[in-house]
This record gives sequence, structure tokens and C-alpha cells, in this order.
Amino acid sequence: MRIHRVLDLLTPPVIVQASRQLMRDATRPMVTRKLEGHNRLHLACGTNVLDGWANIDLESNGVVVGWNLTDRLPVRAETIDLVFCEHFIEHIALAQATALLVDCHRVLRPGGVLRLSTPSLKKVIDEYSSGRTQEWRDVGWSPATPCQMVNGAFRLWGHRFVYDEEELGRILVDAGYREVTQVAWHESTTPALRGLECRPFHGEIILEAVR
Repeated sequence: MRIHRVLDLLTPPVIVQASRQLMRDATRPMVTRKLEGHNRLHLACGTNVLDGWANIDLESNGVVVGWNLTDRLPVRAETIDLVFCEHFIEHIALAQATALLVDCHRVLRPGGVLRLSTPSLKKVIDEYSSGRTQEWRDVGWSPATPCQMVNGAFRLWGHRFVYDEEELGRILVDAGYREVTQVAWHESTTPALRGLECRPFHGEIILEAVR
């Protein structure tokens, strides 16, 4: 366990939150400068670093820009052409994901596009209803029973909220996006958004939303 997490456990929550806020306020100008001049944001990139994009994740490593995506993006309004985010919003609370999508709308230029990929609740339910458990065996997940599969989809890997297309589409429309379209894995009418997903396709919701 990292030392800062040990200290968090020993420190009153109010002090931890205040300390984190001070750190965010201190680092925001530096991160803003790093992102200045970029017009494509790859959010929660993990190890999938894309050329020509500002790759952002919680931990910085010299190539990846470190930023907590539950905080307001350190980017000026209407300066970004494209945003790509794969398999992240299911790991944060619904309210946090909604705030992030609103903030992506803020930073996108008019006509800019957000491409969003996340596991599908409908796919999980369809597999459960059919009694199948082996859909995700190629990524090392083979639940013993359909019941364990459903519970795992909601609880494993830090999942907080799993979406269906209707729910996610409604959030995007409410956030102000004027056009929301379901698209195929690795396909897009925008050339720069093609072939970006690094995970194998298992019925994920993949939406593109135009500001």
C-alpha cells in the first residue's frame, strides 16, 4: 500500500479532503500548461497511449498527464476537437460521470465530438437470461454461474454504475450534446476516431456525441 494511502487512513477525512483540494489547486496551472495547444483528449488512457492526443490518467509517467477526472478538466472552454474515453465512467459514481460529460461538453468546440465506450447493462442481462457465462473468457473472466456473472459485472474492478444505451444517451442529451449516435467498434464517420478501442468488443455501448 502506498504511503499516502496509509496516511489517508490515519488522517481525519475533512483534513484529507482539504489537503487534496490544496494539491489540486496547486497542480492545476502546471497541468493546464501541459495540455495547452492540444485539441484531442484521451481520458483515462491507462497504458493505451495514443499518438497525437493528450493522454490523461490519474498517475503521470512523463508521457501521460496526471489528473483526477472526477475534478473539473484543467482545459479552457471550446478549445478541443475530439474527446475519447474507453471503459472509465462505470468506475465512478453516476453524479461524477454526469459532471465529467458536462465538462467535456464545455471544453469541446462547437461541432467537436466525444466518443464514449462503456460496458452494456443490456449485454450482461442478455447473457444472464440465456444462461451463458463465457462471453468474457478471452479477457480472463469466466464466472461459475449466471448469478455470479451479474454480480461481478456490478461489483468487480471497482465498477460503480453500469449503463444501458437509453440512460447514457439521456445523460448526454441533458448535458447539451445536440447529436448522439450509437457507433460500431473501431468505426466512425470521423477518421481520427476510428480504431481507437484497445479492448476486445463484448457488446459495449459506444456512442459519439456532437457538441
